[in-house]
Amino acid sequence: MKRYTFFVLLFFACFSLFAQNYRLARFFIPPVTGGGEPCEKVFFSQKLANATDNLGYEVINSRFSCEYILRGYIMSLDEFLLLKDELFEAETAVSSNPVPAQTEPPLRNNTNSRDFFSWEIDDSVHFYDSTGEGNYLPLSNWSPESEEAWRALSAIKQGNVFFLELIHKVRNEVLSIGFFVYQSTCAVAENNLSLMVQEMISGLPKIAEVDNDRWLFFEASAMWVPRIYSNEGSSANLNNYGFRLSVEVHFLDFMSVGAGAQINQDLITVSGTNEEYRDLLLEVPLSLKLVFKPTNYFRLEPYGGISYNYSLLGITSPSSMSWFAGLQFGIKVGFGMLVIDPRYSSDFENSSLSGVDIGYQRNCIYLGVGYKIGLIPKSPRRLEY
Repeated sequence: MKRYTFFVLLFFACFSLFAQNYRLARFFIPPVTGGGEPCEKVFFSQKLANATDNLGYEVINSRFSCEYILRGYIMSLDEFLLLKDELFEAETAVSSNPVPAQTEPPLRNNTNSRDFFSWEIDDSVHFYDSTGEGNYLPLSNWSPESEEAWRALSAIKQGNVFFLELIHKVRNEVLSIGFFVYQSTCAVAENNLSLMVQEMISGLPKIAEVDNDRWLFFEASAMWVPRIYSNEGSSANLNNYGFRLSVEVHFLDFMSVGAGAQINQDLITVSGTNEEYRDLLLEVPLSLKLVFKPTNYFRLEPYGGISYNYSLLGITSPSSMSWFAGLQFGIKVGFGMLVIDPRYSSDFENSSLSGVDIGYQRNCIYLGVGYKIGLIPKSPRRLEY
């Protein structure tokens, strides 16, 4: 019983361990909009891309393939001052607490246990929970200490404001905002822009991707096929060999269907006469596989199915249908995989010798070694971030 329990636990452990790759987020930077001259918009678009790239993040040209969007907007100082209160509420909403509204598993904030989230902000690490009690309030451009600077800006009434939003592409949610006032692009300090971008995106989590592999796989294998023949007694024949070609369609990340053709010998010795009957069988297996990928270099595929059997030489009359179950191991070698494939098969009906009134039951073991090649790659599936 303990042995079966161990294999069940191993099965579910492998099921949960698909190969994951971690990378930095990809950003899409749309053209800067708003007021200002066209040359100003081009200037900020280029500087945003450079600042993001210098931090090690990838800037791509497709909104479809990104995780985050950096959207820039130019507005006059007068317009910005009119929107100051509204922008203050927006900044407070996106920067006051990193705790998500819903988590999986749910939060456990009760008298005996608390779930905390760490957040690096204002050059320090702070801890937050969903109760909001005692949570740190980040510094703001609208703090009382900066009122004097706002009054000075109101008196100047000149210049423009570059306003930047960090947007979660899937949720279409603003995660952070930043801005600065400038008189002309010549006076813009590039390190200030880079610092603002760094503060907005450096705390983003890495993106976990599950390698979804390929849609199609082709396999060629050589097989050793020892058989046990049962009638009134049992006998074994170890001198059966064969060759297999197969194709698999991975219609799900963890499941595939396969079909193939295999040709193997069937050598039968009649007890008491020492007469040998050597046949050549064509078998067409149809299988359903579970695909487990603990790492990028190894996979484990338990499977089962049925096989149609046909005698090519007409010397025997094999059972027309057999069932089988197996476990294929795959190890990445070169551009494909080296596969080791032990399988057990048993006939649904008795087989017989053509023209001889002898019936028998076949139980077969297939030990295959081959090479599998994948075609038509799938796009990696991104986990929640």
